[in-house]
Amino acid sequence: MRVDDESGAHMDAADGARLFSFSTSCPHPYRTFFTDVYDDVTFLIAMFDRATRDNRELRHQLTSERPDLAKECARYCDDSVFKRYLADVYGLDTADRERVAAGVRKILGIKSRSELNTKPEAARAWNDLRGRFEAWRLTA
Repeated sequence: MRVDDESGAHMDAADGARLFSFSTSCPHPYRTFFTDVYDDVTFLIAMFDRATRDNRELRHQLTSERPDLAKECARYCDDSVFKRYLADVYGLDTADRERVAAGVRKILGIKSRSELNTKPEAARAWNDLRGRFEAWRLTA
């Protein structure tokens, strides 16, 4: 328990034993520093613990396996229903595999399907296209 009064400042343990005390001749900022140091250190340890947990979580997210969107896109490009969707909705020529791939890259605004794994905006564009296709497939 902390006490800071006209007699000075002191801190007692839970069992009542006096841990330390300062007389009134000790300037107030020093008394406050020493009586508050326990709370300050406790706060700093809690912040460090939280930062460590957050860092561990971020590392786990970065190292955990993410879906290979480029391969997924390639599989979709081979799917006859997806090709029909591209032809019906976007007017793409789906005569061969390369034209389908080029059309999808154009729709997504990318130069290579590998960008789906490295650029978040490309991944979002792919997820949007795939979502629109899945919605279309349910109504077709």
